[in-house]
Amino acid sequence: MRKSHQYIFNLALTLIQQLQVPQSLGGSALGPQDIYTQFGEKIVAKLKKMNPETLGRISSFGLEYDTLTAWSGKTSLYEVHCGSYLGKYQSGRGLLIEIACTAICAQIFDTLRSSEFKEWNKIFPGRVPA
Repeated sequence: MRKSHQYIFNLALTLIQQLQVPQSLGGSALGPQDIYTQFGEKIVAKLKKMNPETLGRISSFGLEYDTLTAWSGKTSLYEVHCGSYLGKYQSGRGLLIEIACTAICAQIFDTLRSSEFKEWNKIFPGRVPA
């Protein structure tokens, strides 16, 4: 994992623990849209406390939707909620918050479906790696 990617990975792990994000909902797998729908408001509340530089850093981890992203097994911003978050009447800060939230939801989804996280969860159920 690239050192710079470690930042968003650690942020996702922290939010998984703080928000108690489950790996599934009633027996069906949790998708990126479900994460945004169920936890987006709580993530936005945390992001509103951050400065624009931090929001920009988080947003920069958002991936574009293309065949390379799809084949890599990484979740793009589009897959979280199809770009419906971009309101033309929002402020720059509001857009940064929405894009950062979307990038975090994508990373949470990628983290939950990673084999390393699943193995950790088998050994230490309910605990997030430090």
